[in-house]
Amino acid sequence: MPRELRCALVFALSFACGAEEVGGEVDEQCEIDGPTFITEQHAEGSGLEHPWPGLGVSEVSGRLFVTWAVSGRLLFTYTGLCGGPVSPLHPPELELDGLAITIDGDLETVYGIHWAEGVLYLLDRPETAEIDPPTPVASIPHEARVHSFSRGFVLASDGEPGTTADAAGVGGSREVLQVYDAARQEVVQVDDRVIKFDLLRDGDGLHAIMILRDDGRLRRYDLATGADETLAEDVRTYELSPGQGYLVWQRIGDAGVEATYLREVESGAEVHLTDNEFAAWVVGQTSVQQVGDWVWTEDDRFVGLRTPEDVLIRVYDTSTAAEVEVPEHWAARRGIAGEYQLRLGTKDAPREAVWDPGTGDVVVWFEGEPDGFSCCGGPAARSSIRSRTRGRRSFSCGRSIARPGRPH
Repeated sequence: MPRELRCALVFALSFACGAEEVGGEVDEQCEIDGPTFITEQHAEGSGLEHPWPGLGVSEVSGRLFVTWAVSGRLLFTYTGLCGGPVSPLHPPELELDGLAITIDGDLETVYGIHWAEGVLYLLDRPETAEIDPPTPVASIPHEARVHSFSRGFVLASDGEPGTTADAAGVGGSREVLQVYDAARQEVVQVDDRVIKFDLLRDGDGLHAIMILRDDGRLRRYDLATGADETLAEDVRTYELSPGQGYLVWQRIGDAGVEATYLREVESGAEVHLTDNEFAAWVVGQTSVQQVGDWVWTEDDRFVGLRTPEDVLIRVYDTSTAAEVEVPEHWAARRGIAGEYQLRLGTKDAPREAVWDPGTGDVVVWFEGEPDGFSCCGGPAARSSIRSRTRGRRSFSCGRSIARPGRPH
């Protein structure tokens, strides 16, 4: 085999080898202080098409998953983080498009997905020492978005073609949510009229789904029990906080003004926050419309109503629902901690600043137009739109482009 195709993997990754949080006994892990040979193309591989494989590390089993592109197909293999024999996860003749892994405590189960046939295969169970013969365990929608949790997978796929004019889904498209239950080896239908959803996580991982249906029902689905709880009716849209401690939801109204409520996710405690006067939607051939949206600080402490022109007009402390005074600015976006990024000054002489709504402090960190700014010239000069399907804001230069978002 030519040297350039031998594809030996050489790592100097101290976080992978020797770190106590990686799976396996500490004395079984290697300590490296320089380039270390890990693995090379498996013997089953021939006709290598790409010089670099796909890599994935399991923190539970301490395995390095290596994906090779061979003869028009993908070959999924694994080895130890610090080297060792290379073993295939499936026979080369079984065509797979990807792996999906569930982790329950220190137990790891590996599945393979073949999209063309819509089949989920069981490849490796924690209770067996060797790799299992591939076993088809479920039929899944073609190219569904797969989200792992301890007992299976959440599967999100496209729903009925076209858009809906129903209450909460004006101009939006539907999605279908299903759950693969590993214990029963079956796919359970959760909802087929979903216009927005978020995956709820805690210290143990993914445990529930928050779902907004096109009829305006906001519900919570428990992955462990299958219990379904209605959180609110007549909901136009909602925004979950980054830490998932709170959400704001908007009641369907008339004339482009809709009441907005702040809710604690776990306790269900709720208070009317304000009215969103930038809530008009247009039913037509397009699924996007300039509207106001809600912007959180990364620490969940504050949430603000932002106009279609990107100006924060009201900001609230989530612990008290009290409104705080907002500095004058002409564009705003979420910061990286408990602050907002504001653009002050004028469009001809802009100033970039950080505003802490907790203290009221405003710190200017840049004046003038930075080199390397996009053609948009900053948030206020961009075409700011949202997709009714996902509720995400996208920016473009001189034209409107809707980019579907993904759940958290």
